[in-house]
Order: sequence, then C-alpha cells, then structure tokens
Amino acid sequence: MEEILFVNEYARDKETFKEIYGYFYFLTPFRLAFNIGVLLYVILMIAYFGPWILEIPTVLVCFILMLLISPARYFISVNRVEKQDKQLFNGKPFVVTFSVSADKLIFGRAGSDYSIDISNVKYAFVTKNYVTVVLKSTRLLPS
Repeated sequence: MEEILFVNEYARDKETFKEIYGYFYFLTPFRLAFNIGVLLYVILMIAYFGPWILEIPTVLVCFILMLLISPARYFISVNRVEKQDKQLFNGKPFVVTFSVSADKLIFGRAGSDYSIDISNVKYAFVTKNYVTVVLKSTRLLPS
C-alpha cells in the first residue's frame, strides 16, 4: 500500500463555490492582466482624446460590457453549480474526500479503488481556504 501524504476533505457549499469561482473570474494572471490592460486603455483614451470619448455610444457600451461580463459569469456559475449540487444531493452538502500519495490522487479515503496519476494534474492554485487541483481531461480508473 502506498504512503498517504495527506487526506483532504471539505463540503461543497455556496461559500466554497464563491471562493473558487472568484479566483477563476477575477484573480487568474490572465484575467488580472486583461482587466488592467482594459483599464489602462480607457485611461489612455480619455487622456489622449478627452472625456468626450465616453460620449461615443460604441465606446461606452464596450466599456460597460467589459466591466459587467466577469461579475455576471461569476454569479451565474456559482448559482448554477449550487443548484446542481442541491438537486443531485437532495439539498445536503456534497462532501469531497481525496487522499494524496507521491504519485496518485485517490478519490475517497486511502484504499479506494479510484485514482488518477499525478501526471494528469494540469495545474493547482491556492485560494484563501483551499488548494484546488485542475485535472487534464482524463478518466477516473480503478487502481
């Protein structure tokens, strides 16, 4: 039997979804760079052309849409996943448990038959309370 490095267990609830999707929609390096770039572009346009540039309907509509897209997608995603979990688990929180060894992610407690090789991890990120692992497209196979 493999040596288990640690066991992770948490209940999926609305606060969990808010924290994880908050990272995806606001704090990923690409999103931060994109949002800062859009903001700098608007500031430069105002500095170069003057504040009247915002009176042009197309520019104003594009600017407003850029500000609203990420928050809208965030709220839609959080509410959709929460609703799906409530339907699937009859309103009870879904408890996620997995164990980590040196070369596998084992779903469930140690000794479970289902695992994924650690090489199938695409990337991981750290939020305030969680370490979230994003997997490559793969199948969950019995050990």
